[in-house]
Amino acid sequence: MVLFSFYIIYIITRLLFPKTIFQTLFDEDGVFEYLTTFFFLFASVFFILSLSRKKIFFINTYIFILASACFFVGMEEISWGQRIFGVETPESLKEINYQDELTVHNLVAPDYHPQIYLVISILCLIFFSFTNNKKFESLFWIHKDYLPSRRFITIAVFLPFISWYNMEHFEVILSFLFAVYAFQLYMKKISREGRFIWC
Repeated sequence: MVLFSFYIIYIITRLLFPKTIFQTLFDEDGVFEYLTTFFFLFASVFFILSLSRKKIFFINTYIFILASACFFVGMEEISWGQRIFGVETPESLKEINYQDELTVHNLVAPDYHPQIYLVISILCLIFFSFTNNKKFESLFWIHKDYLPSRRFITIAVFLPFISWYNMEHFEVILSFLFAVYAFQLYMKKISREGRFIWC
C-alpha cells in the first residue's frame, strides 16, 4: 500500500506541475536528488540494523552488501558531499570524469547511461519480483523472510520503462523501494526478537 501510494503521488505531481517547474525538482542539487540520497542512506542504516546477531554468514553477507551498495549510490548521488563542502576535484580526476566530480559513475560516458540504467532496472525488477521463492532460497542459502516481498512488483514492474523515460525519476523511485525494503527487514528483526534493536 505504501509503495502504491508513493507511485500515485509521483504521477499526480507529474501531472499537476508544469514541465519546467517539475523538472527543476530533479535538477542537480534539487529536491529529489537529496531525497534520493536520503532514501538510499536511510536504507543503508536500516540494513545495518537488520544484521542478524546469530552471525548467519550468508544472510549477514547479503544484508551487508545491500547496505554498502545503498551507501555508495546515495553518496554518489551528491558527489560524496563535494558541492556541500566545497571540495575541489583533483586535476587527475577531472581528466577522466565527464562532469569534473568526485564520482565513479561519471567515469562512464553519459551516452551509455541510458543503456546501463535499463540493465540495472531489469535486474532490480528481477530482484524485487522473483527472488522471494524456494528456488532462490535454496540457491543462495538465504531464507525468504530476508528477501523482498512480492508486493514490490507493484512498482518494480514499471522500473525499466521509468528508467528509459527519465533516469532521475528512476533513481528516486528505486531509492524509495530499497528504503521500504530495509525498514521491513528491520521490523521483521524486531518481531523476532521482541524489542527495538539499535546496535
